[in-house]
Amino acid sequence: VGPSGAGKSTAVSMLYRTYDPDTGHILVDGIDIKELKVDSLRLNIGVVFQEAMLFNRSIFENLLIGSPHASQNEVEQAARSAQAYDFITLMGSTLSLVNVAGLYRVANASGCP
Repeated sequence: VGPSGAGKSTAVSMLYRTYDPDTGHILVDGIDIKELKVDSLRLNIGVVFQEAMLFNRSIFENLLIGSPHASQNEVEQAARSAQAYDFITLMGSTLSLVNVAGLYRVANASGCP
């Protein structure tokens, strides 16, 4: 969170290894991220944007965005971790239905590992 132009997107892009810094290093647990496999690094980073966005798909399919090969169990756990699962079921929905109520909670769950 910060003002426009402060470098938030640049910082995330560099952490995600979209591009590397010209000078200096980015360390994660004391390890230069250039030494890590890009795929491994990206699988362990979750990004939750300020503006929630859902696709016109089921809640389950939207949650798969965060982890495309997740099982039904893993998707339910992500929804629970984001405190969205109870909300989804209270609204009379299931993960297989399209329901954009609770947009922010569902969007946050898609960023959970």
